[in-house]
Amino acid sequence: MPKRAVSVSVESPPAWPPALPGWRATGLSLAPISAAAFGGVAALCASVIAVVMIFAFARLHHHYPDAVSTGDLVASTVGPAAGRFAGLLQLTAYVLLGVAAALALALQPLTGAPDLESALAGWWWPGWAVMVVVIAGAVVAYLPTRAVGATAAALAGVGLLVVLYLALAIVARVASGTPPMALETTEVDSVLVAVAAAIPLGLGLVGFEAATVVSGRLQSVARPVGVAVTVIALCAAALLLAVNVGTSGGFHTTATDLSLVVYEFFADAGYYWFTAGVLCLSSATLLALMWAATRVAARLFGSGPLVATVVPAVMCVLAVGFSRFQHHLGGLQHAVPALLLVVVYVLVAEANSRVAGTAAAQQVPRLMMTVVVVCVVLIPLRVTDFAVSTLWPLAVTAALLAVAAALTRLGRPGRQAPLTH
Repeated sequence: MPKRAVSVSVESPPAWPPALPGWRATGLSLAPISAAAFGGVAALCASVIAVVMIFAFARLHHHYPDAVSTGDLVASTVGPAAGRFAGLLQLTAYVLLGVAAALALALQPLTGAPDLESALAGWWWPGWAVMVVVIAGAVVAYLPTRAVGATAAALAGVGLLVVLYLALAIVARVASGTPPMALETTEVDSVLVAVAAAIPLGLGLVGFEAATVVSGRLQSVARPVGVAVTVIALCAAALLLAVNVGTSGGFHTTATDLSLVVYEFFADAGYYWFTAGVLCLSSATLLALMWAATRVAARLFGSGPLVATVVPAVMCVLAVGFSRFQHHLGGLQHAVPALLLVVVYVLVAEANSRVAGTAAAQQVPRLMMTVVVVCVVLIPLRVTDFAVSTLWPLAVTAALLAVAAALTRLGRPGRQAPLTH
């Protein structure tokens, strides 16, 4: 007797690695920019620019949803050479920003030293920096992206909640009748000087795109990255309000003096809570940047134990160098990566301009980034009369751009690594 054929439905296997949950992706973008919460007015203005760039990232992601990384988003319209160039710039910037976060984190155990200058001149500072880099590298190497994102989100969230609690406590104390702290503001001679002073604080928001280094695992770019920037903008507004409510002597444009106000109102208890919050924020920043640098390097050169070892090793060497030669290299670990990421945003804006759409959607990010580059480069030079301290970061950035361009032009296209865990 003939058997009746039975149709068998074949289910496609689940995608691997799985999509990254939105809140974990938010943590990976929130952690690198958490320090921008103290940027005040500059951070609020930079948030507006970041929103426009998030729109450009979202258009590129919609145009090429299979893009594995940020460089692939750029390569989807500009070409593979531009994508590799953007990846090299990202890698360099994340490594330098990670070194800056490690140095800030390693500085905390030394704040109670009787002679801070002697402590910084010794080997304790580089020793602590190397230790925290090694720990972050081990965590990133052995934990999957989902766990790293959850850890970064938790650390950044706790740190921001602590400083927000202290800010609200200051406002409540002043509202209950406690007189504000007498703290004079610095007078500025012109608008140009004020803008030049605000530029470094605004550049503190660079790195908001960190989650896009695993663009292929994001269901949406706009939601997690946009939430991260929104959270920082709200925190910046709250901390700015607290500083101006808790002080007298003029309007403060930043919240960098919040620690002084906290100590004035709450003495040692407030200092310890503030230090705990800063430790959480610095730890989250280092962890997220270590993860981002490792993932970009894996995409450029292939994943494996070698990449997971070389990236932290390079960061250790740089941390020792910056700490031992701080008088000669001081500030480069902040200014140079910020300028490199501004160039990456220029490439993203150019790639966005080649995606079909309205003229405004294509040209507004490109025009905005052109204005940003002009302001970031020329205004500090004009205000400082082309001082060496201003030219030095620009020269180092130009040299790194030339090296990245040469590697892009002369190097063979690297083996495209698959998505890692």
